[in-house]
Amino acid sequence: MGNGSLDFAYFGGLTYVKAHAQYGVVPLAQRTTDLQFHSLFITGANSPIKSLADLKGHTFVFGDINSTSGHLMPYFELKQAGINADKDLKDPRYSGSHPATAKAVESGAAEAGSIDETVFNSMIAEGKLDKNKVRVFYTSKPFVDYVWAARKEVDPAIQEKFAQAFTRLEGGSG
Repeated sequence: MGNGSLDFAYFGGLTYVKAHAQYGVVPLAQRTTDLQFHSLFITGANSPIKSLADLKGHTFVFGDINSTSGHLMPYFELKQAGINADKDLKDPRYSGSHPATAKAVESGAAEAGSIDETVFNSMIAEGKLDKNKVRVFYTSKPFVDYVWAARKEVDPAIQEKFAQAFTRLEGGSG
């Protein structure tokens, strides 16, 4: 968006804030579900981890460093719970994606991790993640996440048509 090669993009909350601050991108459309989004904290099905406080001293994997639901909000939730992710977690790292986080926890490569709720639910529903090997032990407070945005140079009439098209896709509630 910054160099003009894209007119429209789908941003997570964190990347939208960065793009808006850096390039003045304009928000256009958002799904209703993105107004009440959640991050999930997952662990192995038989893990002793039951709460955020239990994470101290355990291995943990975040998603992508620029992910709202895989890093920013989970990091914030940990901080709110009195946990310094950089000091209290054993070997905190980034998987690079929500599915990679899920698979790291499922395989035991990490004792716990944070993931986008829709990705987690989709992976379970599609059989890509074994619901008998992982479980959710904490759900974040709701936050605003994904949004479609336009470069500020895109004609406002085109921006409006784009927003209307997406609003109609969601049945007028988006």
